[in-house]
Amino acid sequence: MDAIKQYQELLQAITSAGDFRGSDAYFAQRAKEMSHYWTGVCIFEKGNYGVANDTWFQLHLTHFPDSPWTHAIWYFIGRCNESLSQKPSDPLQQERYRNIAIESYLKSSGPQKIGNDLRADLLTP
Repeated sequence: MDAIKQYQELLQAITSAGDFRGSDAYFAQRAKEMSHYWTGVCIFEKGNYGVANDTWFQLHLTHFPDSPWTHAIWYFIGRCNESLSQKPSDPLQQERYRNIAIESYLKSSGPQKIGNDLRADLLTP
C-alpha cells in the first residue's frame, strides 16, 4: 500500500468518526510543527547554538505554543544557552546565558523534568 493511499484512508477514518481535526489543514499544521522542531534540532546538532535558540526554538514557542514538542523545546533552549555560556570571555555574558539555561530547564514539566531539574542544579553556582 502506498503512502498516499494510507494517508487518504486515515483522513477518511478520522473524518467519518466525526473528528473535525481530521482535515488537511490539521495535518499540514502538524507537519509544519514537526519539520520546524526537527530543523531546529539539526541546527543544534551542527553546533549553531545561537541560531537554533533564537531562530528556531524561540520562534517555535511563539508560533506553536501548544505543540507536543514544547517540553523538548525548553530542554533545547537550556542546552543552547548552556553551550553559549561556555564561549564568551565576558563573565557577565556567561552568567546571562547560564541563567537563561537554568530558567529554561526549570520551565519544562514534561517527562524529562527530573533530568532538567538536575541539569539546572548542576549549573546553579
